[in-house]
Amino acid sequence: MGWFRKKPSGAGDHAAESTEVPSADDLDGSDAVVESIITTALDAGQHAQVEERLRQAITLGADPEDIASIGHTLDRLRSLPDDTVSRADLDAVATALGEHLARHGGFRWAFITDPFGSDVGLESRRGTTTVVPSNLVAARWMRRETGWVEGVVRHLARVAASR
Repeated sequence: MGWFRKKPSGAGDHAAESTEVPSADDLDGSDAVVESIITTALDAGQHAQVEERLRQAITLGADPEDIASIGHTLDRLRSLPDDTVSRADLDAVATALGEHLARHGGFRWAFITDPFGSDVGLESRRGTTTVVPSNLVAARWMRRETGWVEGVVRHLARVAASR
């Protein structure tokens, strides 16, 4: 694909190809190069964080063995006023979702570093797909979505199995 110029077509050397490298503002993301994603095994502190969040998730009603309970818990929290739901609660339920993927969806826990930062997440057992459950939950939380958990988890499990 050729890069689009900011100049209108009548503004000078329209026959010459631009050799400028586009800035990030010029890219629409459809064919942008993604920098590498690095995954490493969780360290002891990160394992402990996952375990603590799982305990908290269970107290909230989100059982990692039961994806429906995770969806119901998120939907119940979404129905509450925003200022009554803590980030820790959302992170706990996100961790339960991640643990469900680890147990039943072909994923394993990992520390993931990408161009946007680093976080505890999951990678497919084949190492081709990564998921950060806290980001997955946060994005849908901000859009006030409900009823999405089971469909998204099924989709992620299919993706992990196919790659």
